[in-house]
Amino acid sequence: MREQPTVTTDRLVLRPFQPDDAEPLEHLGNDPEVISRTGRSEVPVPGTGLFWMENRLAWYEKGEAVDFAITLAETGEFVGIIGLGMEYPGDDAMQLGFWVGKEYWNRGYATEDALAVLPLGFSSLNLHRIFARHFISNPASGRVLEKIGMLYEGTLRESTKKNGVYESVACYAILRSDYNKA
Repeated sequence: MREQPTVTTDRLVLRPFQPDDAEPLEHLGNDPEVISRTGRSEVPVPGTGLFWMENRLAWYEKGEAVDFAITLAETGEFVGIIGLGMEYPGDDAMQLGFWVGKEYWNRGYATEDALAVLPLGFSSLNLHRIFARHFISNPASGRVLEKIGMLYEGTLRESTKKNGVYESVACYAILRSDYNKA
């Protein structure tokens, strides 16, 4: 079994999921405002947090994803998730996905943890490209992506149906060459 890395910042520790994370993962992730801003598979259904985390570990073992619990460095408190996941094998590209519990919004945690994951993607995982998408109805995620150096690539108009409503999705990416220049 491969050992998943831990990434630290000044205020955060991005670490592998632990069984005790299931309850806060479900509690924070199932807030209606968090759900409205995330993709379908990013939040576990109540009662499935442990299963959800085990799936993420299996994907890591296969080299298809690396996901982290975002915790506060000072207290160890669980605040959200961040990860990189493969869309198409062989592309040397992964999608960045993240969410932070509502009570932790507007503190810069999403930007801080996303900045910490980029070097892992480009150095350890040897990626060529990291991309991300966000619902147009969630401009805060777009601001995070811009702050970490991603470039806006376009909008997929009404490309995702969520809760019976078609959502437009903005697409961003950063190439290794862009990252190395910055």
